[in-house]
Amino acid sequence: MRKKTVIITASVLIAGGVVVVGYNSLSKDEVVKQEHTIVASKGDIQVNITANGVVEATTVDNIVPSASGKIKENFLEDGKTVKKGDLLVTFEGEDFGQDLAQQEASLEKQKIDLKTLEKSLEKNNENLAVFSSYTGTVKDVLVSTGDSVQTGQAVAVIEKEGEVKEVKSKASGEVSVINVNAGDMITSGDNVVQLNSNKDLENQIEKQKLDIKGTEKSIEDLKEKQEVPNSIYAPFDGEVTVAEETAVGSTININSVLGTITNYSEFKLALAIDELDIPKVKIGQKVEITAGAYPGEKFEGEVIKIASQGKTTNGVSTFDVEVSIKDPKELKAGMTANAKIVVSKQQNTLLVPVEAVKTKNGKKVVTVQVDKGTKDVQVITGLNNENYIEIASGIKEGEDVVLPVTSAQTVNPIFGGNDEKTKALGSSKGTQGGN
Repeated sequence: MRKKTVIITASVLIAGGVVVVGYNSLSKDEVVKQEHTIVASKGDIQVNITANGVVEATTVDNIVPSASGKIKENFLEDGKTVKKGDLLVTFEGEDFGQDLAQQEASLEKQKIDLKTLEKSLEKNNENLAVFSSYTGTVKDVLVSTGDSVQTGQAVAVIEKEGEVKEVKSKASGEVSVINVNAGDMITSGDNVVQLNSNKDLENQIEKQKLDIKGTEKSIEDLKEKQEVPNSIYAPFDGEVTVAEETAVGSTININSVLGTITNYSEFKLALAIDELDIPKVKIGQKVEITAGAYPGEKFEGEVIKIASQGKTTNGVSTFDVEVSIKDPKELKAGMTANAKIVVSKQQNTLLVPVEAVKTKNGKKVVTVQVDKGTKDVQVITGLNNENYIEIASGIKEGEDVVLPVTSAQTVNPIFGGNDEKTKALGSSKGTQGGN
């Protein structure tokens, strides 16, 4: 014998909706033997993704100088409230006039020395071929290939009619080719020895060029230090946090962070969403926020940013999601909060407990009570969460749906009878439905 469960009702407020809670009045043994039915009723279903995170200020900016300089005025105070455009820090340039004059004089001399070296190399290269000024017999060759030769050094000896003359180099360099041998007859103008360019002179020129670059860089640095950095103004309304005390007269570098300014009137919630849930999260989705510091109070939020790159820890990937908080009220930066992202919802739709839907032969069916027993009816489902599932077609509101019985089962406490309105709120495990 089938028997509809006797219901004792109690009103419960869930997310603003009144629901009816049913309790089985039968004994435990009777529960095991009885089949329970529930009335298919209309209500609201909502599928959510839940996560927790930290409340952060939306707008934060570092207070950084535009250049290195000496502080002239410092209006920074820890905890000070400022308005956009308020003057925070002014600077004065440092006097490096004497150092600049010395460096500029040094640079001028280095450039003159470079020109002298370059002229010497040019002249030297014009005389790399050593020619004989005499006609006669080569008595001796005084150098070998690879020898270093200095300007004015003799490279060969020529003899004519008992008179001995030396052939001298007019340049310095390394012997690359010797064109004569002892005993050879030569005439005036013959090439005796060929030299390579003077490497020492070339190296001196390269070193001089590097020295000039170094001096130019020193002058540039000194001029930058003499420049007065732009005064720093508050970029927006906010509260100042001083990074470190910087007294008037202190010299600071361009990368120095003097502090931060934070707008504590606008907040966001930083969340880490599991990779399995992130495809369901979209920009603009509404978010319900609660904070342990304010029990019973809810805050409205909206998804404003979804990270394209995930973070992997211990084989699990999460994606950063930012949620703007519409009216933060008394929330403070650094507080933890819970977020419920509303992925999808349906209102005034037909609902049954998820356990009422079974799969047979690849089709979703529910068992309904009829006059002569029960029958399976194929249904098309919609949204579902951990507790409830939407029935798009197959059965109608008011039909008695048979629930499977287990040794510990009682009537699902969300459904009462035909005349009761049902509110079914979802969990993070909700999905879209289908046939």
